[in-house]
Amino acid sequence: MRGYGTGVPQLVGSQPSIRGPMRPFTSGVVGFLAGFSLAGTLGLYYLQREYRAASSSVLASSARLTSSAQNVTSYLERITAVEEVVNQLNKQVVKRDEFSQAAQSMRKLYSDLFEETHELRKRMWELGTYIIEVLTQNMRILQRANDKNQSHGHLQSRKRPDYPPSA
Repeated sequence: MRGYGTGVPQLVGSQPSIRGPMRPFTSGVVGFLAGFSLAGTLGLYYLQREYRAASSSVLASSARLTSSAQNVTSYLERITAVEEVVNQLNKQVVKRDEFSQAAQSMRKLYSDLFEETHELRKRMWELGTYIIEVLTQNMRILQRANDKNQSHGHLQSRKRPDYPPSA
């Protein structure tokens, strides 16, 4: 027969369970451990997610840093090349004082050449006038000698030889 009671129904032929009532301390410890486990699991999941995000951020930053470092290296190489070109140009460029010295020496050279040319022209003029004077004197002397010869009759007519001789 079946009896009615307020306890946990038991099956006929099964052994009764020896379960005692839960005590408040034990249930509190079990609840604390369950909550701590759940919170630890969620915290660990959150930390893993944050770690992955931070790790991917660090990798992206590292890639950007590497790219920036390569750009800086290429800029430094360009700057070095430009500095070498500038240094070569500075070696080839004439300084202002060197230019003024060269200009001054050129002015002196042109001035000396002008003076020499002027002196040569003056000497050539004097030489030309001297030659003209000598020629006029010689012409007068020849004229006088010719006049003397004509007045004394010493001139003989000379016959010019045929040149080239006729055959």
